[in-house]
Amino acid sequence: MLMLLDRDEKLIASLKYKKIRRKREINGVNNLELECKREVEEGQRLLFKDKEGLWNEYIIFDYFKDHDKEGVTYSVYAEDVTSELYWSYIDDLKPRDETASSLLGRLLENTRFEVGYVDKFPKKSFNLYRTNVKASLWKMLEEYGAEI
Repeated sequence: MLMLLDRDEKLIASLKYKKIRRKREINGVNNLELECKREVEEGQRLLFKDKEGLWNEYIIFDYFKDHDKEGVTYSVYAEDVTSELYWSYIDDLKPRDETASSLLGRLLENTRFEVGYVDKFPKKSFNLYRTNVKASLWKMLEEYGAEI
């Protein structure tokens, strides 16, 4: 079951869909594409439980409306919810001899995300300057040699 939520995460409806495709890469792309008959909007959210019983949330970033003999079909493109981190700004952060867990806590400080399990890595020092939290997270993964 795929649930459609509004921008405030309130349930709108259970979404009937077809031609669904989920693309995920380690430390990379995590998106969802599908077709549906229900009208959708950018910023709405898609929520579902996967085969492993884990909840997954995606934000609708784009859609195309197609008219044919059977009516209107929406082709939907959504990215995983961590895309919200693009909208959180970091002016200047200079981790010095810092653990991955500690730095991740600082990166997620003013977001709705929390630190989960983090492996132990050697402490690192580098700069994060005039960027967003998502880009900083990618930089952190690169510096520590880690994976999400």
